[in-house]
Amino acid sequence: MSRAFELKEFKLGAVRMAQQAQVPILPTTIWGSQKVWSKNTPKHMGRDHVAVHITVGEPFHVAAR
Repeated sequence: MSRAFELKEFKLGAVRMAQQAQVPILPTTIWGSQKVWSKNTPKHMGRDHVAVHITVGEPFHVAAR
């Protein structure tokens, strides 16, 4: 993710590992963690009631090439 919180180009490492291991991929999003740990900003490691939302989608398999 960019510093402007825009998606960057995806990397294929997880897909390659899942293909080789023949296991499904769980699409996952995490939103809110950028408020806790962003580049070039002070880190908030205490309990400051920052909401972090995690969403997990349906698992899917990627066919081997």
